[in-house]
Amino acid sequence: MKKSGTVLITNMYLQRYSGSELHTLSIAKGFQEKGYDVIIGVSSKTYPLLKETKKFQVINVLEEELPVTHFDILFLQHFPVFDYLCTKYNITYNKMIISKLGPTHPLEHLPSFANKADLVVCVSEEIREQIREDVDSSVPIMVFPNYATPEYFAGYEADKSIDKLQRIAVISNHVPKELKELKMQLELVEMDFIGEEFTPKLVDASLLKEYDLIITIGKTVQYCMAIGIPVYVYDHFGGPGYLTEDNFEHAEKHVFSGRGFAKKDVRELREDICNHYLSAVERLPWLNERARRRYNFDVLFDQALSLIGEMNEDNKPAEFYNLFEKKNINFYSSLVPVVFSVHEVCTSKVYFEFDNGFEEEKSKKWDIRYNYKIKKKLEVLAGTKQIRFDPSEEMCKCVIERVDAPMNVRVIGVNHIPNRRDMDVFLTNDAQYILELDEAVKEDCEIFITYYCEKINVLEIEDIFRNYKHTIEGLMEKNRDLNEQMNSSLFGKIKKCIKYLKKD
Repeated sequence: MKKSGTVLITNMYLQRYSGSELHTLSIAKGFQEKGYDVIIGVSSKTYPLLKETKKFQVINVLEEELPVTHFDILFLQHFPVFDYLCTKYNITYNKMIISKLGPTHPLEHLPSFANKADLVVCVSEEIREQIREDVDSSVPIMVFPNYATPEYFAGYEADKSIDKLQRIAVISNHVPKELKELKMQLELVEMDFIGEEFTPKLVDASLLKEYDLIITIGKTVQYCMAIGIPVYVYDHFGGPGYLTEDNFEHAEKHVFSGRGFAKKDVRELREDICNHYLSAVERLPWLNERARRRYNFDVLFDQALSLIGEMNEDNKPAEFYNLFEKKNINFYSSLVPVVFSVHEVCTSKVYFEFDNGFEEEKSKKWDIRYNYKIKKKLEVLAGTKQIRFDPSEEMCKCVIERVDAPMNVRVIGVNHIPNRRDMDVFLTNDAQYILELDEAVKEDCEIFITYYCEKINVLEIEDIFRNYKHTIEGLMEKNRDLNEQMNSSLFGKIKKCIKYLKKD
């Protein structure tokens, strides 16, 4: 396919399975399918989400250089990223789209140059009205709601028979107390919690199809409607529960966030979910048809591109700030990643041992997000004798779940406290494992390491030292008891006699 040009997409970070980050990837894929080269500019990039970006060039704007400075289309989310780029490069562009995903978060504020946009897109009518108060009437605004991409519609099975509720997934990063209690109320139903507080996973079509019901809010609601899985809209704000003809429009107005509806106690939740489940199954075709008309990503994306008009030769400079403003932006740009969750990031590193030991110049490092399972590919060169793996550059808890390799590999912890709640604890900033190979690598190969890392907090460190102090005190007490027993025994009496004779 002939390339249409180059697109720059900005977002504060690409780290975890959250709304703006997954939206960034969907937009990137949409442009790529239209023939564009895609560059994503962020202030922080880490695994696990980097694993999903192999087809795009992702640039940490604070540490890496943009490969080009002219872009056919700018798609700008999270204004601080592009503000910083404006201070560092003489960027030119043809068309500009500004994206606003939420009404209140500071990162979602419109940039100061919003009136120069060719299009502003947002997720709801509520936000559209808010934007209209802030930008010129000449700037078009499009509601680009949460959506479902083609794989969800492709997974819809019109003739699928669902007659029993056996497996539920609660997909949320902020599970309310009543949903946690619900698990104990549904004894015959398997109930999994997926999200930051429990088990973070990438939510996709294959994951959803493992369940008979999804309890969630936000964009996962559209996924369920498209693929044909019953969805119960409820979270920390409350929610309408099952979507019906009576509550749909009001729930949609609040982007299926649960706002605008009352909360329920655990008894009400159990009765509502169980008593109305089969009715929700019967409404699946109706919901799927609505999703196809309102939430089809391909249709929405084409509509957005049609609104910015044809490309022309009028390349515009991104000269939005004077010299003093650029200096200020440069300063706060260095602080922004620290403020917005980069403290939950750490750096993993591997060293490869050859004839001259571990060679620093051939080491590799990458950033990860704590509390996520990471699967990382290591490209191992011929002649490698063993591998040193440092999961973090600070105190941490870690577990290596598996190592997939074409040879036998033995995992050896070097400087950890083993098997503390099934995780190795490293009370050092130099956490280390050795991946011991049964023989030197004969030819270049790939090894995959799957691991999970958590940050240790101060209270845990105190608890560890307190436990070890008790252990040491117990051993000392046991040693005193043994000495007393020994001194009162026949051996002790003989020892005293020998000591007395030596004095003489």
